[in-house]
Amino acid sequence: MAAARRTHRRTTTCSRCEAPIVWVTTAGRGTRLALDASPDDHGVFQVVTGGADGLIGRPLAGSDLAAAIADGTPLFIPHRRTCTANKSHNPMPDDVRAEIARALGRSIPGETS
Repeated sequence: MAAARRTHRRTTTCSRCEAPIVWVTTAGRGTRLALDASPDDHGVFQVVTGGADGLIGRPLAGSDLAAAIADGTPLFIPHRRTCTANKSHNPMPDDVRAEIARALGRSIPGETS
């Protein structure tokens, strides 16, 4: 009887936002990278098993990315792009942003002279 291929991804949580993540070793550089634990329509990393840590994140671009999307391959996004701890909790109001732009002599999108 052949051993079953292990498909379980070890998930943990982000220490900053507590979202579920998966740690992978990147193909090529061999650095550790946190990916969101669920596949994402905007993902660019394919997760494959192998290596000392068990999971390798392979970045895809161009025709490789297009082929993976066409094949329905689950793709993942780097967690740093979605971590809510990295987002401003109190964004600058539009009127304040516009006033700063006026003071600096910059054009304001959507405003006519």
